[in-house]
Amino acid sequence: MAICMVTLAPIRFIALFFCGLISLITSFIVMLGVDPERHESEPFTGWREWVRNKFLTRLAKVAAFAAGIQRLNIKGTRVSKAEAPIMAFAPHTSFVDGLAMWVLDLPCTIMTKAALFTRVGLPAQPITVDRHDANNKIKTAELIKKRSDPANKWPQLLIYPEGTTTNGHSLVSFKPGAFAPGLPIQP
Repeated sequence: MAICMVTLAPIRFIALFFCGLISLITSFIVMLGVDPERHESEPFTGWREWVRNKFLTRLAKVAAFAAGIQRLNIKGTRVSKAEAPIMAFAPHTSFVDGLAMWVLDLPCTIMTKAALFTRVGLPAQPITVDRHDANNKIKTAELIKKRSDPANKWPQLLIYPEGTTTNGHSLVSFKPGAFAPGLPIQP
């Protein structure tokens, strides 16, 4: 065990550092010249979509492997956006849940503007929430309804319905955002 700590831990740390650095640089490049209004109103296409769906997803899988996550146990079958436009994950316990989002090819989520990893997550075109702005709840609810509409080109929307992180021992009450559109939800 001690040998692994001396040899494997530094290798994992270095791999995670470089994955984070590459994703930060990639995020910066993807977001160059993107109008903030366009960022929230229409999904990326072309090379930005490729970078988000292929490159950053694969990079997240490398980072997960470096962190020691070799396999995720998935229960059930993921359905299409036509069947369930919203996926609800609970409980939301840490930033590792965001890594799982990328590994599972679920690039569209809701993220607080104060999140440490907000810059890295911007190519996923998250719905950003400002908890200190009272008007932001209305804007967020409108964006959830718009993006979860099966007729548009946005990917499935991943929502942690608790609206915050928890200790993982129990669920806290869910916020209404995931349920407001009145559309099917896949747990």
